[in-house]
Amino acid sequence: MKKKKGVKALIFLLCLAILAVLSACDPTLKAIRVSPDGQTTVIGTPLQFSATGVWSNGKETDETQNVLWTSTVSNVAFIDPNVKGRVMPISSGITQIKATLGTTSGFTSLTVTAPVSAFPHQSCNDPRGIASEGDNIWIACDGDKTIQKINGVDGQKLGNAIPLNILIDNRSVAVPPLHLAIENQNIWVVSDSGSLLKVNSSNGAITQVKISGYAPLAITYALNYIWLTDTAGGLHQINPSTNQEVSMKQVCAEPTPVLGVVSDGKNIWTTCYLKSKDIGQVNKFDVSGNLIGNVTPSRTWNFPTEMPQALGFDRKDIWIATSYTGHKIDATTNVLKPQAKGAGVSIAFDLTRNSIWIAQSGSNPSVKQFRLNSAVNSDGEITPDIYSPNYLQSPYGITVGGGHAWVTDSKANIYVQF
Repeated sequence: MKKKKGVKALIFLLCLAILAVLSACDPTLKAIRVSPDGQTTVIGTPLQFSATGVWSNGKETDETQNVLWTSTVSNVAFIDPNVKGRVMPISSGITQIKATLGTTSGFTSLTVTAPVSAFPHQSCNDPRGIASEGDNIWIACDGDKTIQKINGVDGQKLGNAIPLNILIDNRSVAVPPLHLAIENQNIWVVSDSGSLLKVNSSNGAITQVKISGYAPLAITYALNYIWLTDTAGGLHQINPSTNQEVSMKQVCAEPTPVLGVVSDGKNIWTTCYLKSKDIGQVNKFDVSGNLIGNVTPSRTWNFPTEMPQALGFDRKDIWIATSYTGHKIDATTNVLKPQAKGAGVSIAFDLTRNSIWIAQSGSNPSVKQFRLNSAVNSDGEITPDIYSPNYLQSPYGITVGGGHAWVTDSKANIYVQF
């Protein structure tokens, strides 16, 4: 009896072994992965997708040529009948790209947008800084010594320009504006002459705000404060309710201009360039202006052509622009990411189009749009769309409002709508 039980157990084990061998020889398809995932493209720009089969034995195989490709909304994008996995976007909208093999399918979403067009608008004399106030845009007119409000939807001027006249030694003096920041109903102006002004956008009333240290430079409103950099490595924190300076910290080890300042919603980031060491640096501060981290790219920068000039934030990464190249930093981990090819003088984030916009001046004036959902190359970089209309001469400031990106051109005396 015991011998029969032993034989049965042996037979059972042999059967299990045979089934395991057969299973290994004939694995089943568990899933299909479609890549790249979650892409954004423009009408008329085809994308190539691939399908990877995930099998029960743990192996993965390229099934691009074997699956059935479909688009759930064919009037947004259709599948090229001649090339497996090639998708042709034809109108704005969102569709799902589906790959099916037998009863197993995989999906990814595709967003299609209209191509960007550039429209120039005649501006004031020597437009510089630019900032958005909802659907309205404010422009610093350096040559006219005024600030001008425009409609961010169509670019039309709204009302008369506000002259920037202040009292100096009991004399009324007009000062040229350079950079702007919006705080509720107030326009904060850094002037070319070293003044900091607070302008009431409703009645044009001007308050001159005193700061310590050197001439102000870059400015932003974030975390309920005005943050202002200066020409000698300083970061100023100003209470906009009292117009009083809360603190001033030396953020660079050398007296060098701090050209960029931006907030990630929790902290403040600034640029630095240590000329004696030929090192570009980005510093991170808490809301009290205390240093909590810094990032130094793993290469020397060629002063002054690669001096860090502007910062931007895309809800995840800090973007750094220089005259030559660009970098990205994870705002949470402070880890430097692959270069972003983001040469430029100013940066703006476009939430509606999920893009970073960078204005580049110099010998190749252009405006770059980095679509954040676009595929990256082998180096992890996003290849931008580059706009170089022949009337563009010297881009200076950039902002987003009214559904468009807006760029000032200080040489052509225009502002351009993208």
